[in-house]
Amino acid sequence: MLHLIRTTLVNGPFLAFLCLTLSIPVTGSEDTSIWRFMRHASPNIGNAQQACLARYSTLRAPISDALEQGTHYPWTLLARLDAPKFFSDIIESLLGAIYIDSRGSLPACEAFISRLGLMTYLRRALRGSVALLHPKLELGMLAGAEKVRYTVEKADEEGEGRGRLSCSVSVGKRELVKVGDGISVLEIQTRGAEEAGNILKGEKAKMAEKGDVKVDQSKKGSYTFGTDEEINDVEESDGESMAYETANEM
Repeated sequence: MLHLIRTTLVNGPFLAFLCLTLSIPVTGSEDTSIWRFMRHASPNIGNAQQACLARYSTLRAPISDALEQGTHYPWTLLARLDAPKFFSDIIESLLGAIYIDSRGSLPACEAFISRLGLMTYLRRALRGSVALLHPKLELGMLAGAEKVRYTVEKADEEGEGRGRLSCSVSVGKRELVKVGDGISVLEIQTRGAEEAGNILKGEKAKMAEKGDVKVDQSKKGSYTFGTDEEINDVEESDGESMAYETANEM
């Protein structure tokens, strides 16, 4: 369980979201987002920052709501944010700098991560009031012995939909769902896994009502944590599939 909590709190998308949220007061002006202090001379980085900021403006409210009072960790929303790695690198670099400059003061480091809001979410996670399992890992557990397959394709639409991804999710020989408008392999697979998992949970709930299966009510809405190896499969995938077929040689 501790490994799963570490995975949910120390992952690139989550740290990047915290970076985008953090701001500091600057003399003679309004509070300034911490990421704006990153020095660079690359037009590509500037474009990536602005594109991510546009997604953040749309996703900030639902992600914050999920973190503050949601029953599930917002894996899908964080994947949709698709924040470049340099945002999470800023948080890690700041924490390292505080540790060194304070001569290894853990209270100083804790004060920083508390200001980020990380400690608040850690307390929520430790209370066990949040389902932390990644949708892909949860779907694999729901599928049991059946194989889960993700088939990712590039959309053929013209205009704004051009270049977006779609993903069909199959369990065994049955296609459960197909989702579209994906911005990355990680995002579209995570969203597909979440929707497919909801379908399977709905089916199992109906079967339980008919008395066909037994459901442990004490674990309703949550699932046994995976092994460290299974959790690492998701944590270390970095946008790659655990088991999927990529169509049309993207």
